[in-house]
Amino acid sequence: MKALIVDDDIEMHDLYKEVLSSNNFEAVTFDLPSEALQELSKNPSCFHLIVTDISLPQMDGYQFIHEVRELGIKTPIISVTGVFLSESDKHRVGGEGRSQPDFSITKPFTYGDFYDAIGTISHLIDYNAA
Repeated sequence: MKALIVDDDIEMHDLYKEVLSSNNFEAVTFDLPSEALQELSKNPSCFHLIVTDISLPQMDGYQFIHEVRELGIKTPIISVTGVFLSESDKHRVGGEGRSQPDFSITKPFTYGDFYDAIGTISHLIDYNAA
């Protein structure tokens, strides 16, 4: 399985890769949302999970999520933010064209928090994707 990661903090890439690899995901990382969108437009069904920071250069994570959904990609998305989120804000499953993530976690987070986020949305993951 493959996960697409978008975070301009390069140090976070290793953390994501470590956690995701222990959950049987190969992580493909991008610093810029535009590069991630290019990859998604070339291979829309290649990824089983998308993880995006909310604070990004070029566009914020919500705009990135909107662009992903505009491509017709329904892959579940976890957002990561440094802004405090209430419990009701952390889990949002929307409909077509949504610009909200399927689940959000707040920095700083633990490995356990990230594992829990994956577990919470695991029912949304298409395990048969390319």
